[in-house]
Amino acid sequence: MHPILSIDIGAGTTDILVFYPDTQEHYKAVSVSPIKKIAETILGTRGDLLLSGTIMGGGAVSNAVIQHAKTHNVFMTPTAAKTINDNLEKVRDKGITLISDLEKEKLPGDNITHLILRDISTSGIRVLLNELGAAWEFSYIAAAVQDHGVAPGGVSSIDFRHQIMKAIIEKKPFPEAFLFLVEKIPPYFTRMKATGALLSEIPHQKAFMMDTGMAAVLGASLDRNLQGCSHCLVVDIGNSHTLGACLTNNILGGFFEYHTNYLTSQLIEELLVGLGNGTLKHHQVVSEGGHGAYIRSCPGFNQIEKIVVTGPRRREIMQGVTLEYCEGGPLGDTMMAGTVGLLEAIKRNENLNITL
Repeated sequence: MHPILSIDIGAGTTDILVFYPDTQEHYKAVSVSPIKKIAETILGTRGDLLLSGTIMGGGAVSNAVIQHAKTHNVFMTPTAAKTINDNLEKVRDKGITLISDLEKEKLPGDNITHLILRDISTSGIRVLLNELGAAWEFSYIAAAVQDHGVAPGGVSSIDFRHQIMKAIIEKKPFPEAFLFLVEKIPPYFTRMKATGALLSEIPHQKAFMMDTGMAAVLGASLDRNLQGCSHCLVVDIGNSHTLGACLTNNILGGFFEYHTNYLTSQLIEELLVGLGNGTLKHHQVVSEGGHGAYIRSCPGFNQIEKIVVTGPRRREIMQGVTLEYCEGGPLGDTMMAGTVGLLEAIKRNENLNITL
């Protein structure tokens, strides 16, 4: 069996894991994410800007583009422009000029910086894996991104994402339910579909995409600290977003999602207790600056045996929390929670007999 490649794309880092099922050998790397790298490039650019490529994670990239458009000409192809907003009229309202691929070729190249938007640099990953001595042919590959989905008119992106997540959990209450074959990604997940298309540039037999938060929760739940634990809370505190989930024997009982920048030690503690008790309300979490919450069946906080926390901003946010918790590090590395979650999701959905 060829190795399995998993790529977790966050706001700050891209985490990469190559796992050899036959020998359990694995190679891993943490690099700057394309989102952060491209945003920093835009912020350091002087003069006009041309952006082509495909849909990628917005956030820092969107903010940098909008800021640049206040002082310089910014040209974007329609597909790349959906990184800013799915509604292209709203992109134009930011002072950005939309041009076709044909018009793009006619722009003078002297005083314009051209950047290509994409969530994965397959050429860069190939160079990296070659340096690590890893293979470039895979039985399975999977990548994780966060995708709010293209909301219908009158529905906010936050509410739409919440509706999608709730529907998935009600149909199949397991983290691995958020893993999609590239060919079966729902059409409203446009970023996921765009990134999934890039995976075709990597030799493989089967390719998947997954939600980043659920991938990290699944990966962290494999931490040795949770062995023999029936009821637990698992929290991924990412650079941009935080997702907490209640698990009972691997079954999702509920979750909350929040903007990490809005979290304090007191607030995360209240959210964890509320999640364990099953008392969190979606509208309340949204009104406080979060993405929302969904409770299916949580046992009560006094029944929670362990709290496991992962993610790059875990120590910053958890400092001062009075609850007892441990840091989750599958394969001995907290930065690999998402990639290991991808691996475990493939294992479960494909019924693979591999040991992590």
